[in-house]
Amino acid sequence: MVRDFSLLEDLEEIVQLASQPIPERPDGIVCVAKYTSTTRKECIPTEQEYERIARRNPATIFLRCYEEYENAHLLLGQVNVAIWPTYDIFYG
Repeated sequence: MVRDFSLLEDLEEIVQLASQPIPERPDGIVCVAKYTSTTRKECIPTEQEYERIARRNPATIFLRCYEEYENAHLLLGQVNVAIWPTYDIFYG
């Protein structure tokens, strides 16, 4: 499952929680954030594969921010998205 977000505060909170140790994963949980768009031609073909990867890896947190979300332009500027799509991977 992919969870959508559009605020830096949401991303920071999720990544911080994912970094907490749990017995099965003392270094925390891997978190993947995708910055994408519903209209950019280079992003559209990646959506199905991202959903498939998320379904096959339930022990990883998959996040997604669409350029078209309200206030997403602020987040995209804060994380310096320069190419589409962009992925950030957080661990530990």
